[in-house]
Amino acid sequence: MKLTPRQLKEFDRFEESPFWLIAGSDPVLVGEVWSWIRSRMGQGGAYERRVFRPERTLDPGFFDDYRTASLFSERRLFEVHLPTPTVQTTGASALSDLLEEVVPATWLAVHLPGLDRGLRLGAFYTRFTSHGQVVECWPPDPIRWDAEVERRAREHGVIFGADGRELLTALTEGNLLGLEAALRILELDELDHPVTGTEVARVLGAGAHYGPFDLAEAALAGNPGRVFEIFQALDQASGEWPLMLGALVHEIHAVLGAQGPPAPPRKQSLYEKARRRGRPFWYRRLEEAARADLVIKGRKPGQATDRLLTLVLHMSGVPGIGERV
Repeated sequence: MKLTPRQLKEFDRFEESPFWLIAGSDPVLVGEVWSWIRSRMGQGGAYERRVFRPERTLDPGFFDDYRTASLFSERRLFEVHLPTPTVQTTGASALSDLLEEVVPATWLAVHLPGLDRGLRLGAFYTRFTSHGQVVECWPPDPIRWDAEVERRAREHGVIFGADGRELLTALTEGNLLGLEAALRILELDELDHPVTGTEVARVLGAGAHYGPFDLAEAALAGNPGRVFEIFQALDQASGEWPLMLGALVHEIHAVLGAQGPPAPPRKQSLYEKARRRGRPFWYRRLEEAARADLVIKGRKPGQATDRLLTLVLHMSGVPGIGERV
């Protein structure tokens, strides 16, 4: 069965649906589908979550684990995050065979960053559509972008004035990650009046000249509105992603206490404020930065802009993009 991310809200047969294929690379939609699956698992009680990110093909140990009962929890979720839209023949065949084996209280969810024509016509995809649920996560149709902006604004509790929504619709131009980030920032502002065009322009504006360390400082200060403004400016002016990522990683290491020359008092104050979020928070940001580096270098699929924007918004304290359905 094929579903869209929006149809998941009305889907009420999760307990009877142990097999899921998530196809597509849109970071917001893919994140929302994963969040929905994990939430539905949690609604059924405690569960064990196993995550696999194979470089080329799945290790044989994965299939042994899948077929063997766990000692820790009766309910289990196996997540497989494949790196490319192409599944090797042996891996595709082995995963397809699993769809014939219903293991009690065990769910299998596979993510593909895309669907090439051969895969769509092959047995792997066909078996998922007949034995499980397929959710395709493609960017919204530009013709329906107005409706997408309005729907997501309602979910965030953001009410627009006469010109606010029109300006946001025009400036985001089909960029779902940019739209979601802007709405989250407006939601955090907790405005007690309809959002005006001026306030939308403030969030999405890029009128000043900035550098990568300005972006990092705004993130450490926990100012997502300024982060988004600076990011937009850097994106339009240069798109120097390696330099930007390097500045962010440098500042994360400084927060974690890396040795270096003494920072000025203003910077030390920023570091102290950032350290209150805890070391695990910043180690997770380093993991995000490492994944972004692979995308920038072309060794992993994805958009460098999306990866970096997500990283820097997380650094500034915005909750994980893509965690709401």
